[in-house]
Amino acid sequence: MTEETIEDNKPQTVGQILRAAREEKGIAIEAVAKILCIGKKQLITLEEDHESLVCDVYTLGFLRSYSHFLGVDGEDLVQKFKDQAAHPQAPRLSFPAPLPGRGLPSFRILGLCLVALLTIIAGWEWYGYQFSAPYPKYESLVVEAAPAPDPVVEEVSLPPALDTIIALTEPTPVILTVKETAWIEVKKPDGTNVVSREFQPGETYAFKDPQHLVLKTGNAPGIILSAGDKMVSFSDEGTRVKSNIPLDPEKWLEQSLKTQ
Repeated sequence: MTEETIEDNKPQTVGQILRAAREEKGIAIEAVAKILCIGKKQLITLEEDHESLVCDVYTLGFLRSYSHFLGVDGEDLVQKFKDQAAHPQAPRLSFPAPLPGRGLPSFRILGLCLVALLTIIAGWEWYGYQFSAPYPKYESLVVEAAPAPDPVVEEVSLPPALDTIIALTEPTPVILTVKETAWIEVKKPDGTNVVSREFQPGETYAFKDPQHLVLKTGNAPGIILSAGDKMVSFSDEGTRVKSNIPLDPEKWLEQSLKTQ
């Protein structure tokens, strides 16, 4: 059997499957990166089966988005990637070895230290006895404090109108419902991540203060956002990757999102 025959019978890797599907569609990798909002370097790393790839949430999210875009079975490709990719390993801890000791001090040194300690204690006692002055004794005066009166607690109740105003000022939480497996990332205005992980079908997540949060997902048709009687979905849109989705219900109409 020749080397070419052995190579033909060898199963394709994840990167080879992705590259073959892209080249079959005749799409440049730069165009894929622009459509999916994924870095070109990350796509090249996936197609080349680079040894630096690890099986983490971000890589699996990119792989699913790329597979759906090319029309390849995403779950089968993810399982194949898990079998061939390296898993992140915890760093190994190294502890410094103790310096070699010289053993215990001799009995002579211990004896001299004990004599010096006793001499210091005796000198301190003699110094305190010589220079301490006698102090007159005073009888302690004990004064009993009068019992404090019991505090008067008055119950204060808010008027019904004020209770209603407080309830109206509380923001309505936004509920995220996941229908299909989707990678989801929610950030604050300063770039801090509120949540960044892969969600499974049937999961829900509540954002209690959504006014300034934005969402990014790799599978937009697989999620639904709702707040009170408002609901928004992306089932009729062509692209699956969508970013800068505001979680503030007041901005859904401003962003021309489809409301159910």
